[in-house]
Amino acid sequence: MRAAARSLSAAGRLLEGEIADTEAALAETRRRLLDPATFSDPAVGAEVGREHDRLTGALAELYERWAGIAAE
Repeated sequence: MRAAARSLSAAGRLLEGEIADTEAALAETRRRLLDPATFSDPAVGAEVGREHDRLTGALAELYERWAGIAAE
């Protein structure tokens, strides 16, 4: 049981790192969305919007996984 607890802790720490990386990428994407230059090319603006949506979904999934590990 003790090894399992350590394993979950390691998994939780790994997820926390993934969450931090995803939050940083999302912050950068939001910064780009706030920059009017992003939309000087509609294709670029659309791509940044899709990236924002993808990162938002990925972050929600990571938080859900983290909550499951933390609850154990």
